[in-house]
Amino acid sequence: INAEYMGVLARSSPGDKHVLAAALIKNGEVVAMTGDGTNDAPALKLSDVGFAMHSGTEIAQLASDIILLDDNFVSVVKACMWGRNVNDAVRKFLQFQLTVNVVGVLLTFISAVTSPERHSSLTAVQLLWLNLIMDTFASVALSTEGAHEGLLNRPPVSRNSPIISRRMWSFIICHSVYQLTATLLIQFAAYSWVGAKAHSAEHATLFFNTFVLMQVFNQFNARKLYDELNPFEGIISRSPWFWIIFLIVAGFQVAAVEAPGIQKIMSTTSLNGQQWALCLVAGFLEWPIGLCIKMLPIQEPPAPKGGVAHDKAVGIAKVHPTAEGIVEEEPKAMNARGPSASSFRVTDTFRAPNRDPAVQAFHRHTDGNQYYGSMVGRRQSMAA
Repeated sequence: INAEYMGVLARSSPGDKHVLAAALIKNGEVVAMTGDGTNDAPALKLSDVGFAMHSGTEIAQLASDIILLDDNFVSVVKACMWGRNVNDAVRKFLQFQLTVNVVGVLLTFISAVTSPERHSSLTAVQLLWLNLIMDTFASVALSTEGAHEGLLNRPPVSRNSPIISRRMWSFIICHSVYQLTATLLIQFAAYSWVGAKAHSAEHATLFFNTFVLMQVFNQFNARKLYDELNPFEGIISRSPWFWIIFLIVAGFQVAAVEAPGIQKIMSTTSLNGQQWALCLVAGFLEWPIGLCIKMLPIQEPPAPKGGVAHDKAVGIAKVHPTAEGIVEEEPKAMNARGPSASSFRVTDTFRAPNRDPAVQAFHRHTDGNQYYGSMVGRRQSMAA
């Protein structure tokens, strides 16, 4: 059935809602459905997200996923906004963590292979500190940003879209290449520019401090997933925890390098002004590089549609519209979730002679005059 062109279906019955939801799901769309009556239960159960009114029947509430306690449709918009916010939070953390992991693993291997003592430039305690930055602190900083109406200005993400988009891959690859280049440059050449000796404590501290500061600056870039050019947008009003994490990480890193008590634990030594400037410049360059990455003309591939398995489907019924009504064949594959779920026949529910003209026009536009729908529910609900 071709339901993509439809905008409004006037005076629809519960059966029409079920037909429309099943057609959109068959086309690969993510469907949300609202209802408050017992006869809305099949459509609520079939849809990806079912919204039931608090004042509706108990059967409708049991068949739904979310209950609107205030019976206000504005709450549906808020639910959509927060759903997108949670999805974005996971992807922000993912692109930041993958960048740190790729660079960290390669640096540990390369520094260990090229070292005369066959020791990595990053000690075990320093690696634990890096792991704390990219796991605990980054997850709090990037996942606590509040939802905002700007999330609704972009098209929805298809159910078949990969969790790591092309723009996220460009973020991971470009930042990893820069960080790997900068740290290896300090490892093999740049340390001499600021008066450090090869394989000395200053050399190792310079290497470690540069790598950590690049992650601190790159967290700002990780706040944006799309082509937003300003990584600081909304950082004060919507991300108070981001600033708290930033101050904690930056403060402890300074103490790890300069505080005598912590230096022994972190295997570091104090750096002079030139050495600190080199580390800060390497970290600051993450911002203009991130801006250049956002300006790349990257187009996401169209998400494939159709052929999507729906976990709420119980039986697949083959339905044929005729002049007398709709003739339904027996359901095929049964995959009930629980002993109380069963398929039921709805031939009488879809009688064409009793249709409103708008509904009849809807069925005249069905693809090939044939529809495959999926039905689920309780016989008690249908009897009611």
